[in-house]
Amino acid sequence: AGMSHGAMVSSLEGPDVVWCSVVDADLTEAGGPGVTSLSLWNSPSKSVPHLRAVTSVEAGKVSLSIEFIFRAYAAYDVFPDAFPEPTSREMFVQKSVRADMEQLYFTDEAAQWAEGVRTQGGAEAYRGKGALPNPDTHPATKVQISLPLTEEGVAAAVSAREEVVARYLGWMRAAEESGLTNSQLAFAHDCKRFSDTHI
Repeated sequence: AGMSHGAMVSSLEGPDVVWCSVVDADLTEAGGPGVTSLSLWNSPSKSVPHLRAVTSVEAGKVSLSIEFIFRAYAAYDVFPDAFPEPTSREMFVQKSVRADMEQLYFTDEAAQWAEGVRTQGGAEAYRGKGALPNPDTHPATKVQISLPLTEEGVAAAVSAREEVVARYLGWMRAAEESGLTNSQLAFAHDCKRFSDTHI
């Protein structure tokens, strides 16, 4: 853990979560936002999506960003809805990745939960700072909203953060060890994503 320029950074690691970081920054005295972020980066031996959740307070709004990050490319940026019949080896792999992820994690129930967060009273969509590109996140479970800076708005943001962490922990507890091939694929994808985004 460390503190710099009004920010407290805490980090942990373990056998299944190779990197957990929490950043709390209060930059309001300098005219900036108050920000708290949580990043959970999993071992390649677990297929569970990584999690990034950021809450900030600025200009009378509470902003909330929640992103589950893929362990392999699933072409949601190209085919955001139904995946067509594959015509290449790459498309077969992408379709398989998507099917596995939607069966295990990005279920209809998960999408309904995210939609409830996005459409709650007072919520407005926004393009969050530091948001990941679409290829790495599931569009139906991605949340990027702003809420009024009221007691109710803050409570709603805190509740959503707590719920998404509980969902992530449930996935981690239920997850089985990935096979060697899938672990290698996840490791290669994670390395590229980490290099590109510095999450």
